[in-house]
Amino acid sequence: MKTFDLLNITKEVIAMANWKCQKCGYTLEADAPPEKCPSCKEKCEFLDNTCYTPDCQGDGVDKRIK
Repeated sequence: MKTFDLLNITKEVIAMANWKCQKCGYTLEADAPPEKCPSCKEKCEFLDNTCYTPDCQGDGVDKRIK
């Protein structure tokens, strides 16, 4: 979550989760994973690879999750 102060108005920006297809590796940013993978068109399990630690918050994706 990032906070911005514009003209003395504080607004919180909540980032969406990053999801990775376990079959083809396709990644997307969304509130929830899709039913079908947009890349391989299969019904896949998606892994939440959102970064929740300070060491990878720059891009929001945890590269350690394969």
